[in-house]
Amino acid sequence: MKTVRSAIPVGSLVATAMVPAVLLALLVVQPVLAQPPPIDWVELYGDHAQGRGVQVTPDGGYIACGFIGVYDDEDYYLVKVNSEGDTLWTQRYDFHPGWGNEALYSVDLTHEGGYIATGYCGHLGSLDCFTFATDSLGQVDWTQTSAICQGTAIARTSDSGYIIAGGGCGLGFMLHKIDSMGSETWTRTLGDGWAWDVQQTTDGGYILTGDDGAGPSSHLIKLVRTDADGYPIWTKTYWGGRGNSVRQASDGAYVVSGYTQDFGPALMPCLIKVDAAGDTLWTQVYTTPEIYCTGSYVRQTTDGGYIHAESGY
Repeated sequence: MKTVRSAIPVGSLVATAMVPAVLLALLVVQPVLAQPPPIDWVELYGDHAQGRGVQVTPDGGYIACGFIGVYDDEDYYLVKVNSEGDTLWTQRYDFHPGWGNEALYSVDLTHEGGYIATGYCGHLGSLDCFTFATDSLGQVDWTQTSAICQGTAIARTSDSGYIIAGGGCGLGFMLHKIDSMGSETWTRTLGDGWAWDVQQTTDGGYILTGDDGAGPSSHLIKLVRTDADGYPIWTKTYWGGRGNSVRQASDGAYVVSGYTQDFGPALMPCLIKVDAAGDTLWTQVYTTPEIYCTGSYVRQTTDGGYIHAESGY
């Protein structure tokens, strides 16, 4: 098991690295909630790299996605590690030589046991959503480009396809459905804003969160529930801010992780739970020592609670 010397906090490890790198950390949860969980391991991967998404893999390891390279020469990056953080393989992909910036936001498993990732490619000041699938060793099976600007989240669907949330470039709050080989099934624009996460619901539809795009300092947390064909059943907005992660709970309700600026000048992380119709059941705003902090990830735990990740500075 890899360990980190207790005299060196994680922040120091990142700060002393010579160049940016993808950072993965595994925490061991302890029953004493008043104490921070000890770090099992911390690893850095790649030179001038940044991680944007991570998933647990069936072998107990992890797959991380992001980008690697310097400004105007950034390429897609996948890192596969085992349960101890040891590198099994890394892959750098430059599908568009000379195009400038390329980055991945989200990665998931394919139905065949490989990996699928989405993000964007940039050329001459414009952006397109770019998605590609690989085998279990990172070798490319297929690629797909769509005009939804940026793909921010991707997930498998029950029909062996994939669903992508995205937006940006003034295109609106986007939902993009593709089949098992990346061909477009349909694309929906669900009003203004930008979608940042999506999950298929138990009835075969989709739940998305993001913002309504009202303005850089006045947008609202947005939640949209659709049917299986991507048509909206309802759209709700909540506090000023943005939803970054959403999941359907075991009771059929939905939980959103994001941030709000309604309670002071700083961005504050929050959780919002709503019922099947989008009506608020409860809300929580969390105070942190950071001047800027956002909720970025939520999942339900086995005891019926929630694990909520935050990021800030």
